[in-house]
Parts: sequence; C-alpha cells; structure tokens
Amino acid sequence: MDIHELARQNQQSAWKVLEDTRIIEAWERIGATVRLVGSLRTGLLAKSRDIDIHIYTDRLDVGESFSVIRELAERLPLQEIQYRNLIHTRKSAWSGMLYIRIENRILGSLI
Repeated sequence: MDIHELARQNQQSAWKVLEDTRIIEAWERIGATVRLVGSLRTGLLAKSRDIDIHIYTDRLDVGESFSVIRELAERLPLQEIQYRNLIHTRKSAWSGMLYIRIENRILGSLI
C-alpha cells in the first residue's frame, strides 16, 4: 500500500473515531471552540495515528473542563489521562492528553 492510500485510510478511521466518541460535541456543550490540528488536519495522517485537537474557551474554568473529562471517562475506554496546570504561567492555560483504546489501538488526543 502506498503512503497516500495509508493516509486516506487512517484519516477515514480518525474521522470515524471522532464521530463515534463525540469528543468534539462534548467540548462544544460547555461553549468551547474545538480546532483540529496536526496530521489529521493537514491530511498527512500516515505514520502517527493520533488525533490532535485544541480546545479554546472564553474563560479558564478547570472544573468545567474536568466535567467534560469526567463525561468522556464515564463513556469511553480511556486508558490514561494526563494533566498539566499552566494557569499561573505566561500561557495561562491547562493542557492534557487522553489516551483512548479503540479497536485494540491506542489513540492519543491532545486537549
């Protein structure tokens, strides 16, 4: 299989994961704006099969954000959650990573 076909198949799979897990909708329910970034957005999803998204909110509310994480953890096969508190830094943000096991593969989603 050539690299273009592999990328096409991986993109289809990634979009299905986003649709099936409803991760974007979960964040949008709290008023967040979700931006797809990385290899899925650029169409180069060939070797690394992670799905990278950035989430933006008008105000930084860790509790509200963790309510989304809780919802996702309750209904998805989350294997690991990483969290970094950068609220008191120049970035004034928090960042995290969700590792979800789907179809015997692990997907990393930057949040």
